[in-house]
Amino acid sequence: VIQLTVQQHVRTVVKTTKQQLQHQLVEKFAVYDKLLFEIEEKIDDHIEGNLPRMADFLMHQENSLDALGQDLLEQAAKTYGFEEIYLINSEGIIFNTTFEKDLNFNLFSISRAFRKSMEDLMGSGNVLVDRIGFSSKTGKINKYAYYSPPGSDIIVEISIGMKKASSRI
Repeated sequence: VIQLTVQQHVRTVVKTTKQQLQHQLVEKFAVYDKLLFEIEEKIDDHIEGNLPRMADFLMHQENSLDALGQDLLEQAAKTYGFEEIYLINSEGIIFNTTFEKDLNFNLFSISRAFRKSMEDLMGSGNVLVDRIGFSSKTGKINKYAYYSPPGSDIIVEISIGMKKASSRI
């Protein structure tokens, strides 16, 4: 009888400890979620204010977009607070980028829904602030956004590293 009571007490203590730990985790994640939301809002505002300006800068260079050098693209990314730049044609092909591994990649191959959203964006003059994704190529967590100047047949995609962005925005 005493042994059974000790086992019941131990089970009760373990159950109570698990419940308290779960409650603490839920509270911590709620704080983390709020903080991440605030950081992401600041990043989104930064993107919406700077992506069209950077695209306009690139569009008004003497060279065509496919002939813009790596140095110019990297400097533009740095100047406007982005990590990578991808220039995409109407077929969804990345034809110039600061991230050479993605050169000639077809973004439209990602999914039908993604292709539709890019086709709808093309020439609209709108900014589409998209997902936060983890890159298996770089091991980084990035936020992505897209912009197509009014009447244009290109899309300018940018990425921002979440770690860098959260410390400087």
